[in-house]
Amino acid sequence: MRHRSLLILTTVITTGALTLTACGSRDEGKSTGDSDKITVVIGVDAPLTGSLSALGQGIKNSVDLAAKTANKTNEVPGVEFKIEALDDQAVPASGQANATKLVGNKDVLGVVGPLNSGVAQSMQGVFNTAKLVQVSPANTNPALSQGDNWAKGDLKRPFASYFRTAATDVVQGKFAAQYYYNDA
Repeated sequence: MRHRSLLILTTVITTGALTLTACGSRDEGKSTGDSDKITVVIGVDAPLTGSLSALGQGIKNSVDLAAKTANKTNEVPGVEFKIEALDDQAVPASGQANATKLVGNKDVLGVVGPLNSGVAQSMQGVFNTAKLVQVSPANTNPALSQGDNWAKGDLKRPFASYFRTAATDVVQGKFAAQYYYNDA
């Protein structure tokens, strides 16, 4: 139950962040042609196949549900949300190729994912150069948001376009150790 609540919270936060990016489209005025609605594509990068596919499919399905719900309730008047999901197979090189593909699609206004911190590191520079927001629901490596010298207290955000909704390993590790020591 706790995991489901966290998944729902992550989906809501991610959708909200990506909805805000719709206000500053990379290619103003894209229309579906069938109506007056603007189509906003949310990219998804996750391991959709392989040993981590259950988690990756969960990410994809959550974004898909959020997009369908936003469309059904007309959450953002005049905007229709769609998703483009790509499989990174939990491999950094695949993630980087996916980042390049998503950046090449001018209808993509933000990306949810990836699951793995190593994959995120390979994508950050591509997204940052294109000024395309990346929101990960699962990355935990502190260096992704605090820089490589975070352990020395030199906190420096490496990429302005990268956001995460999960606590870092530093926070999670401390609580896991406390739990193990006190309760296990």
